[in-house]
Amino acid sequence: MLFRSVDPELGIDVVNLGLLRDVNIDPSGYVTLAMTLTSAACPLDEEIKDQVRSVLDGHVTGHAVNFVYMPPWHPEDMTPEGVDMLRALGYNV
Repeated sequence: MLFRSVDPELGIDVVNLGLLRDVNIDPSGYVTLAMTLTSAACPLDEEIKDQVRSVLDGHVTGHAVNFVYMPPWHPEDMTPEGVDMLRALGYNV
């Protein structure tokens, strides 16, 4: 489901980019996500948060998206598929 939420700048989903840090689902179905960004100064944080919220709407009883910045994001956080996608865009990772 979260594969439909993509970083607007890179066009790669937040899961394969390694932006998802933690998922907590309480017994009532309320979901809390801890996410990071590729840069703490990312100007697209609200856009990414809105995309994630729109994916979750209607699938859970409620949700919160919280950004965390420690530890900072690193390319090693990506899945192998994410690395391949970033390389296809011309990045050397």
